[in-house]
Amino acid sequence: MNTETIEVDSSSTPPRGINPGIRMLVALLNAEGYPTTDSGDGKTHDYPCDREGAYVVIRLPAHRAAHIVDEARAVVGLLGLQRIALGPIGGDRPWVQASYDPADGTALIDVCGIDDAVLMACRCGENEACSRCPKALS
Repeated sequence: MNTETIEVDSSSTPPRGINPGIRMLVALLNAEGYPTTDSGDGKTHDYPCDREGAYVVIRLPAHRAAHIVDEARAVVGLLGLQRIALGPIGGDRPWVQASYDPADGTALIDVCGIDDAVLMACRCGENEACSRCPKALS
């Protein structure tokens, strides 16, 4: 895993089918080797499966599925490098959740509550989800 903040161009055209408010997080995760399979910015509802909040789903390749706990921890570490403070599932802060289906070997990591606005605000220290923000530390 890279140990530096990765700069992602916010002016580039998002790949087809990716909501405009989530493309930077999708690009970051893919650049770090986490293949995304589904995402939404929580505002654009082009598909019936789009959720109310921002989310990105990572589908691990089969050879990495057995290491899902380590992979999820690495994603948490990557988000920490972006200065994003995470919380428990379903709470007020963004969260990461991992699941594994032994029947077919599917391993998914779900990143919730982080859209491009949160990502950029955390980099600037202007958001409650930012680990440097005094509101997040209280």
